[in-house]
Amino acid sequence: GTFTPGALNTWTCAGSTIDFNGTGVQTVPIPTPASFLYNNVTISNARAANSVTLPVGTIKIGGAFNPTATFTTGNYIITGNTINYTSSGAQTIAAFNYNNLTSSSTGARTLAAAGTIGVAGTFIKGGNAYTITGSTMNFNGSAGQSVPAFNYYNIAASNTTTITFPNLGTVGVAGSFTPGTAAYTVTGNTVNFNGSGSQTIPAAFNFNNLTSSSTGTRTLAPAGTISVTAVFTPGTNAYTTTGSTVNFVAAGAQAVPALPGSVNYNNITVSGSGTKTLGGNSGIIGVLTIAAGTFNVNGKIFTLISTASGTASIAALTGGADILGNITMQRWTGNGPTDWRFLCSAVSGQTLANWMTYIPMSGFTGCYCNPSSCGTPGCAATCTYVSVYTYNETKTGIQDSGFVAASSTGDAIVDGKGYWVYLGANPITFAVTGAPYKQAKSASVTYTNTGSPSDDGWNVVSNPYPSAIDWDKPNWTKTNISGTIYIWNSSTGSFASYSTGAPVNGGSNLIASQQAYWVQATGAPSLTAQELVKSNVLNTTYLKTANTPKTSHIPMAFKDFPIPLNTNNTPN
Repeated sequence: GTFTPGALNTWTCAGSTIDFNGTGVQTVPIPTPASFLYNNVTISNARAANSVTLPVGTIKIGGAFNPTATFTTGNYIITGNTINYTSSGAQTIAAFNYNNLTSSSTGARTLAAAGTIGVAGTFIKGGNAYTITGSTMNFNGSAGQSVPAFNYYNIAASNTTTITFPNLGTVGVAGSFTPGTAAYTVTGNTVNFNGSGSQTIPAAFNFNNLTSSSTGTRTLAPAGTISVTAVFTPGTNAYTTTGSTVNFVAAGAQAVPALPGSVNYNNITVSGSGTKTLGGNSGIIGVLTIAAGTFNVNGKIFTLISTASGTASIAALTGGADILGNITMQRWTGNGPTDWRFLCSAVSGQTLANWMTYIPMSGFTGCYCNPSSCGTPGCAATCTYVSVYTYNETKTGIQDSGFVAASSTGDAIVDGKGYWVYLGANPITFAVTGAPYKQAKSASVTYTNTGSPSDDGWNVVSNPYPSAIDWDKPNWTKTNISGTIYIWNSSTGSFASYSTGAPVNGGSNLIASQQAYWVQATGAPSLTAQELVKSNVLNTTYLKTANTPKTSHIPMAFKDFPIPLNTNNTPN
């Protein structure tokens, strides 16, 4: 029924429990005088459609609060109410949907070990010592709310209006953070993921400072974007980054830290003005997008990773966006028979010696097996077999006449030019390190009219960028260039080709990074790519030539004809 404590009485409630245990409508009163202090308060029984009201004002509790009543369509009415845990001894803050929640006095506080502590208004944590294991605090008001600096276990927000995190304060999270859809103000704030267990750092949230501490593993959200306005301090935790994007959004200078344990970023986005500076050796397995400002590698090792799953890339640099410094660009070659591959470089300053770090070469100066070392054990069969060729369109005669053998491992890998390189059957990952090619890039193309249109104008050119490129993009300049590209397809034993909308034998409009390809000039040519021809497809097929055992060491030409057998019967 009804509890009417009276206005003139003096109450001592130590040790007692008042149980509001009706099945009908009830109100938990706020006694007069204001000094009235409940010891234990229980709200129990099945209420069906009947509600329990916690009135406007403050209910002070010196012991335990046990709101265990159940409802069908009824509920707790909490508008304007505050519950204040006031004991100088230990208290547990019950899982309950509070309006305002306050703790005062000096006693230790334990947040409920399970369930949700909802706060629709204000949470005043007081100066108490807290134990937080297991609970979720949900800020669920219908108007703007402030989240105090506090070490939460799980924190959530079902408030859909505005939430303000404390300026210059730290919101600690030992479990999960579910930010919901509210608009956040985070100026000066730090969110610290400090659990000793596994934690996921959520996406679709703009952190000011993002910190990880303690020893638990960390997973960057597998989809969406984690934005950081100020400082990202990843700590020493072990990270999983698959699928994530970290966006450095400061309107000015900002550091991009290395992840601990040499873990690679998935995607990195740089937005906002100013320079974003790499703080340590790092790798990326997805896309580096410089939406604005400059990404400064800062003398560190920055590696674009290539595996069977895909190859990292740098997205189109537009609107003044730029990258400074060297990158290391990997290329996984894939499985295939021992044979010739179309290769090129996405960075400047390379020679064949850079490739030879990963790719055995023969037949020219600087190789272990070269014409002057045929007497070296193991070199007799390969010392005169040149394993790298370029192509010179200006040579007269049939198209096959244009192949030019490498002369030295010191030969430059020329910007815009493609190379035939002889590789083994097993996949390898080779890498080049230098300044990435960027902005407008013109291929080295010529046209020599010998009166034989089928043999004239063929050029082996490069994809110049650390990214796949799209032959269909409108950002090419193709003057007197046939609309078809050609790359040897090892799976079919014939050339893959692509002309707009017409792929043949596995051909595609997408050309992988560090992939060379054939084009044919039909007159005085030019072939220039702009940044916007880039495509961020990660697993673009890296086509390669195919050959059968005991076939010629002469590079395959464009024409699709049977390849002569080796007369010396020496396996390749």
